[in-house]
Amino acid sequence: MASDGQLQFAKVSNIYYIALRANGPMTMTQQQTSETGERPRLWYEPAPQHFDTRVAWWIKAGIVAAATAAAILWIDQPVAAWALKAMPIPDLNNASAKHGDLGRELMLLEQWGQWVCSVLVIAAVALIDKKGRRRALAIGIGCLLTVLATYLLKDLCGRTRPWVLGDGLWTWGGPAEGFTGGSKWASFPSAHTTGAFALSCGLAWFYPRARGLFMTLAVITAVQRVLHGAHFVSDTLAGMGLAVITMRWTLRGKLAGRAIASAPPRVREWWMGGE
Repeated sequence: MASDGQLQFAKVSNIYYIALRANGPMTMTQQQTSETGERPRLWYEPAPQHFDTRVAWWIKAGIVAAATAAAILWIDQPVAAWALKAMPIPDLNNASAKHGDLGRELMLLEQWGQWVCSVLVIAAVALIDKKGRRRALAIGIGCLLTVLATYLLKDLCGRTRPWVLGDGLWTWGGPAEGFTGGSKWASFPSAHTTGAFALSCGLAWFYPRARGLFMTLAVITAVQRVLHGAHFVSDTLAGMGLAVITMRWTLRGKLAGRAIASAPPRVREWWMGGE
């Protein structure tokens, strides 16, 4: 017959095993919290090994900011003027143009990270992966926060698109134009680019072996926005930086884990299920 001490040890060990299987090792405080039911432990998956953690995030953000400023000063105008004149790739806005199969494929790739594409990809993650429910929630939260930050910045800056003034010129209308002027005053940053990089960054966090594919799709989206004359180069650079920072902040901040922990027990159990 087991003693009280042995029974207590078995009880704690069993709790520790369940937590270890779902989330990784727990501290003794977390074991006791799980046992008493005071609060659930936050779900979180750390960054994969490939992530560039040797360079501080603020240094990388500074590099992107410097590149964006350089593009505004020296690159935006000539590239935009050339794209508007040459029209190097097919565009759905040109109804009279004959788009071949390659043209239609390029236009499809430009939608990577947009609403329908993102919903389908996130739904696939939730349905296919054993951990997909909570991973899909984490990616979805990051994408939504990126969208909110993007459109707020668009409205605050109020930059004209390349085709508004022509010849690659632009002006900054600020909030007065950004909040009321519509799409033609919504060039900075590129929403297509932020959506593409947010989705790619979230997927790369959980599926690092395919990170090259994800990031390639995001870069294709950004390049096409410039070649269509819909955005300046600096719009896409700023969009890339904003998306990556927002998505990584969302994942490192355990926002999905906090949302799951605050849900009712049955909902929390469903989110944590699937394995």
